[in-house]
Amino acid sequence: MAATGTPDITLARDGRFFIDKRYRGIRIGMRADATSIDQVEQRLDAEMRRIDIELARAQRRRPCFASFIAERLSAGVAATTINRSLEVVRTILYRAARSYRDDDGRPWLDALAEV
Repeated sequence: MAATGTPDITLARDGRFFIDKRYRGIRIGMRADATSIDQVEQRLDAEMRRIDIELARAQRRRPCFASFIAERLSAGVAATTINRSLEVVRTILYRAARSYRDDDGRPWLDALAEV
């Protein structure tokens, strides 16, 4: 493969461009059926923006207690006991959402305010 002026983009023998880059710990590897290096660079920029959006979305994701529930069930704990544990957590989070608010009156824990 021939090198291009842009790192992580190479030109294959068949004339197609290949992108092979690690961005924020995620590998971007694809053939780009573009006619110019500018189009390939735009495609790479679009993939990098997509990764940024996905990582930002993952940071704002609501907490999920499915792994906690699965571990407790595999340990042989009864469903009633699990529900009691989750009720304690739920109570603490609701109280925190009601008590701790910013200057505009919005709770610090926005995810719980939507419930």
